[in-house]
Amino acid sequence: MHHRNAPLTVVGRQRAVAQVVDVGRPIAHVAAEFRIARTTLSKWVGRFREHGEAGLEDHSSAPANRPTRLPI
Repeated sequence: MHHRNAPLTVVGRQRAVAQVVDVGRPIAHVAAEFRIARTTLSKWVGRFREHGEAGLEDHSSAPANRPTRLPI
């Protein structure tokens, strides 16, 4: 199951990133074909280049840091 806010599943992200990395297609063209934002695809390509396949797994959409949160 994919993250409920995710525009594509992990497999869909892998396919989109492969079009950019392996085939060499422009990010703008691939993003339009997959109906996602160019910035989103750029982020996925960057994560793939840095972390490999693991970078395309679902991530939490919650902020990593909550500076105004009260201590428990």
